[in-house]
Amino acid sequence: MECHGTQHDHQDRIQRKTGIGEQIVVCLRHHAAPVHHIVSHAQADKRKADDGQRHIRTGEADEVENIPDEDFGIWYVDVMDHPERYDGHLVHMKLVMCHSKKYPGIDCPGRFAMVCCENDVQFLGIIARGEGMDQYKNHDWIEVTGRMSVETHPAYQGKGPVLNIVAIGPCEKPAQEVVTF
Repeated sequence: MECHGTQHDHQDRIQRKTGIGEQIVVCLRHHAAPVHHIVSHAQADKRKADDGQRHIRTGEADEVENIPDEDFGIWYVDVMDHPERYDGHLVHMKLVMCHSKKYPGIDCPGRFAMVCCENDVQFLGIIARGEGMDQYKNHDWIEVTGRMSVETHPAYQGKGPVLNIVAIGPCEKPAQEVVTF
């Protein structure tokens, strides 16, 4: 999508573990020490693990899943890799508005993300549909609730996640505007 910077290879790694509830373990390297986050799916436990690691649970389809600012990057990687996991689910998050120039009439709000350095900042946008998005300019901060679907779109070069907006409004910038990995 248009709002992007450059992309570099990075040392983050994603491991997939399967079992009763599939988990994605994401090792994020911040400074000298790696930080681990676990994104749990399906039948996974809602409570925090005793090991202090954060768990994001994809809940029932009618339960609103809040995507915390600090976990947007992890969620984005997962929804892009496995959009079917979120199909039909309601999600809530803070995003930056972006109206596509390449695909007129398409809105793709998202977040700027930095993997390792300032030269590595890129925009992580998701195609969105719904009323009210045209009242916001590019780079306006918005808070949205939407139902996820999986659709074919040229921007994805195939199937990908679509955020169908059910509620939208302005919001304050989060404490950390740029998502880090």
